[in-house]
This record gives sequence, C-alpha cells and structure tokens, in this order.
Amino acid sequence: MDQVIIQTYNRRGKFKFELLQLEIFKILMYELKLCSIRTKKGEFFLEEDLTGYRIVPFYYLKERFIWYIKKNFSSLNLPKEITLEILLNKIYSTKPITKSYARNFFEHNVQLSEEDYIISDISLKFK
Repeated sequence: MDQVIIQTYNRRGKFKFELLQLEIFKILMYELKLCSIRTKKGEFFLEEDLTGYRIVPFYYLKERFIWYIKKNFSSLNLPKEITLEILLNKIYSTKPITKSYARNFFEHNVQLSEEDYIISDISLKFK
C-alpha cells in the first residue's frame, strides 16, 4: 500500500501526499478481483466469483477500495502523518477512481473475451 501514495513536503515543511491511480487499480484488480469487459452489449464492470464474474455498477469499485482501506488500514505501511480520516478525505476529494482510467487500465491488463462467457443481466458465466 505504500506504493499508492507519493509523500512530499511543501516549502514550509508541511507534509503532503498524492494518490497514484495505477497502484490503486492494481489493488482493485489483483487484491479485490475487479475488472471490466467491453462487449457488443456494452461495457461491464465485474467482480470475480466462483462461477465467473458478477456484474457490478462502476461506483462499486470505489466502495470496494474504501472497504479495503478500512479493513487493512492498521497493517498498511503508511507515514504516521496519514490517519484513516485523512486518507479517506483524500480519496473522496481527489476521486482517483475514474471511469476513463478504469477503461484504459482494464483494457490493457485484462484478457477477457466475450466468446468465453455466457452474458446475462447480472453475470458472466464460463461456457
């Protein structure tokens, strides 16, 4: 998790940090098993389950990331200046999880093909 932030100090020595979208999306994909697929029916955001993938709304990506932060905050290797409240405020104010970044990231990192799945309104099941 320490790769998710860049820490700096301003000219007056005040601590600042920025969130790195790439690292956040790596957590979404590798830790939380979230991805997306483009099909003839449209674009779907997905969460991996035992039988394939469950279709989830886009806002679910942010909700899952926030759940991950809350659940793992005490074990994250973050500077002491960053409290859970400060980190959550940064996530809410900077909106590091965007649809355009999600499209680009998953398009280049996920190898799902609609030919391998049966697509329903709520899920993608392996054929």
